[in-house]
Amino acid sequence: MMKLLREERAIVALASIVSMSLALGCGGTGSAPQVEKTASAMHLEQLADEVWQRRVADSPALRMLDGLPVERLPDISYAKAEQDVEFARSILARLAQVDYAELSHNEVLTAEVVKWELGMQVEGHKYWWHFSILAPYFSPLREVNQIYTTFAFDEPDDLERYLDLLRHYAAFIESLHAVARGQLERGIVTPRPNMQAVVGIVRSIVQIPEEGPEEPPVESFLVVSDARLARVADALSQRPAEPTGSAEPPVTGTETPATGAAGEGEAAVPETPLGRFQAQVREVIEGEITTAIESFLQFLETDYWRAAPQQVGVWQYPDGKGFYRYLTRLHTTMEVEPEDVFQLGLELIDVIHTRMVDIRSSVGFDGSLEDFHEILRTDPRFFPTTPEEVGRRLKSAADAMYARTDTLFLRGPEAAYGVRRLDPALEAALTYGYYDAPTAIEPVGYYNYNGAKLDERSWLNLESVAYHELIPGHHFHFAFQLENEELNDLRNHSLHGAYTEGWGVYASNLGLEAGLFEDPYSLYGHYILESFLAARLVVDPGMNYFEWPLERARQFMHSYTVESATQIDSETLRYSTDLPGQGLAYQMGRRKLDQLRQKAENALGERFDVRRFHDAVLSAGSLPMAVLEQHIDWFIRQEMAGS
Repeated sequence: MMKLLREERAIVALASIVSMSLALGCGGTGSAPQVEKTASAMHLEQLADEVWQRRVADSPALRMLDGLPVERLPDISYAKAEQDVEFARSILARLAQVDYAELSHNEVLTAEVVKWELGMQVEGHKYWWHFSILAPYFSPLREVNQIYTTFAFDEPDDLERYLDLLRHYAAFIESLHAVARGQLERGIVTPRPNMQAVVGIVRSIVQIPEEGPEEPPVESFLVVSDARLARVADALSQRPAEPTGSAEPPVTGTETPATGAAGEGEAAVPETPLGRFQAQVREVIEGEITTAIESFLQFLETDYWRAAPQQVGVWQYPDGKGFYRYLTRLHTTMEVEPEDVFQLGLELIDVIHTRMVDIRSSVGFDGSLEDFHEILRTDPRFFPTTPEEVGRRLKSAADAMYARTDTLFLRGPEAAYGVRRLDPALEAALTYGYYDAPTAIEPVGYYNYNGAKLDERSWLNLESVAYHELIPGHHFHFAFQLENEELNDLRNHSLHGAYTEGWGVYASNLGLEAGLFEDPYSLYGHYILESFLAARLVVDPGMNYFEWPLERARQFMHSYTVESATQIDSETLRYSTDLPGQGLAYQMGRRKLDQLRQKAENALGERFDVRRFHDAVLSAGSLPMAVLEQHIDWFIRQEMAGS
């Protein structure tokens, strides 16, 4: 159940990076010459490959993103988790036999990544039942549902492959049901404030909403549209007709199914391959899947709902505070305690709001912070009028930053980037949106933005969001990591919260360094977002460790951000009922990157080149922050030696 943060959005390797004389290799300046591997290096390579092969066999997301066929749904049972943790222990025992003195720098980083990741997996196993499986962000439903919505229909054989996966969906729902029941028995239940969203997500799997005045009825995402079957229809049309002894035209799969062959009161049997396929899909959905969903919903809306606590936060679960201390280290990838994070959050908010005072003065406003923020919350000029405007603003900002990246980076990634609107069915449960990295099927990295309730979504922070999510934030990170052929498969796909989100926040601040944020209100919006992320350092431990009620956290967020009540409501539920601790990764990771940059600047003086520093950070791929510090220390030594 425990998995790497955002594993479902890890990207696949695209084309290899064009060699550049100034570019750092995965460990430093230029590619190292090929040398014969030592015994320890070969042993480590075998261990890392075993870890990777197990992950890619178990994870549909990794298989989809690597263009591999998905042949089964994930096993989310406790028995499988027991097997996984025993495997992790065996790898760690064998890793202890590796002599680091025989490893290259890049190999040491691999060893440290394996050690950290599997060590945290083993440590966290005692909290397996504590992880949410139902709430919107962390639920495995999101990953599994993507199997069906992104399934590629290229050949006629793909029809049976899809049906085979579809026939396993009911069993997957039953396994979710079993885990939820096991959590209920252990006193671990999604808090009541998020239960409506939980039930809504499960219900939407097969629900066909009533037709509204302007919207057509929406079918289950498991149903396959005719457009997705176009290539199969073309392939079927190319098949030679089988002799039938009649002058009737061949069946190609593109004709309208016959409707008059059935007897009175009987459903017509489609006569084309695609017609039969669509009928079988609906039969599975309306039969075993609907039965499993209805049983699960009945449980959620009765026994589970009655047990759902009104209070939020993991502190209320058995050893809940111990769980949160673990989550703090898991998501920050640092040895820090909730108390430390909480205090840092308060201090950071003070720094940010001092800068915001200066901007308010620069636009001629001399009233209170509350009055200014009320203007920003209500003045129509600060709100987009259409979802398309949101997309245009995001793309324009990303393009402007991309045009200036040569002053901050030695190179850019090969993968293209873009923006698109979220699935409207998800918008109510997500405050902003999320980045989808390039895949073998979709070789473009997209930021999926929230286009709902535009009267509550100011455009003020969209410029900063574009730098965080796209250029030079998540898109640069993910593309560089997976385009780097010097990293093994495990390192290509490993993600760590503080590195991933810390780089995003750090990247948004590079907009200042690049001379962007020309509009003072957009600059203010940047600091609003900074304050928003800093507030997470306070309210996340507040609700999960210090036993804050939900309303206290929401009031704190209201005081230090300009988010709408709707956005604050969904964010605080995310921290306290869905992904506790994950919100710490952003500013804690950014803070560590700032410290490492300052360390390199102090050590190198005039020899410091920010482009080479950024290449050092990105070319090693995602690392736990303590391991990243080891890597930057090595980078500093290499730079000082002039290599």
